[in-house]
Amino acid sequence: MLELIKSQRFQTEYLNYQDKIEKITDDNIKSQAAGLLKTLVNEVKTLDSQHQEMFSGNQVPMGLGDVRGGIVSIRKKLDTLLKDWNKQSSKI
Repeated sequence: MLELIKSQRFQTEYLNYQDKIEKITDDNIKSQAAGLLKTLVNEVKTLDSQHQEMFSGNQVPMGLGDVRGGIVSIRKKLDTLLKDWNKQSSKI
C-alpha cells in the first residue's frame, strides 16, 4: 500500500518547505516554521497509520476527517508563515 509520507508529491513538498525554512534568518520564525513542518510530518504519518488500520480492519477509524483537516490547517499556516517571511525579507 502506498503511504502518503513516501509519495513523490509529499517528498517534493517536504523538500520545498525545508529549503524555504533553511533560508529564514530570523531564528524565532525559523523555529516556528520547522515546528510546523515537523507537525505536518507527524499528521501525515498518523493519516497513513489510520489508512492502514482501515484497510486491515475493514472499518473507518474515528477522527480520519480530523486528521485530514489538521493537515490542511498546518499546510495553510506554514504557507502563510513562509509567504509573510518572504514579503518581510524582501523589504529589507
